[in-house]
Amino acid sequence: VMLSVDNCGVPAAFTEKLFAALQQRWGLKRERFVLSSTHTHSGPWLQGFAPLQFQDVPDEHLKAAAEYEDELFRKLQHIVTEAITKRHLGRLAWGQTEVSFARNRRTIQSGQWVGFGDVPDGPVDHRVSVLAGLNTVDQPMAVLANYACHCTTLTGSFNQISGDWATVAADQIQDGLKGNV
Repeated sequence: VMLSVDNCGVPAAFTEKLFAALQQRWGLKRERFVLSSTHTHSGPWLQGFAPLQFQDVPDEHLKAAAEYEDELFRKLQHIVTEAITKRHLGRLAWGQTEVSFARNRRTIQSGQWVGFGDVPDGPVDHRVSVLAGLNTVDQPMAVLANYACHCTTLTGSFNQISGDWATVAADQIQDGLKGNV
């Protein structure tokens, strides 16, 4: 089971709680389960992901975060249940391509990190790795793509929920495979 969510991050406690529920229901082994996050800075967070000063967070935000966490937990269980009950034979295929919008943003002076900025000559991995689950007639059933680029393309003044570039990319992949995934 490979899951990915568009949010700021998933703490280990949430991952292990979800795994325990899935293990109890499906007998899932731990080495066959992964939950990842796009780490968009324009997405919701789960309690325990990052240290927060809770005295500075309004009560309605804490309530919304708790509701999000409960809803996400239920939806992920549902998605896994649906996938397991509808599984069938297939194979995995792997490929790689490149895109070039990632930037190194770590500014280094005299060997020390001094802050963030656009570092045009800094090291960047432009490879996009793609793992596809194909059915027995080689039609895609699921696609996992990975690109080493932080989901921080929106500015700090953007104060809305967004999956940033990762959600746009996922939508484009899904649109390109309409009817097959």
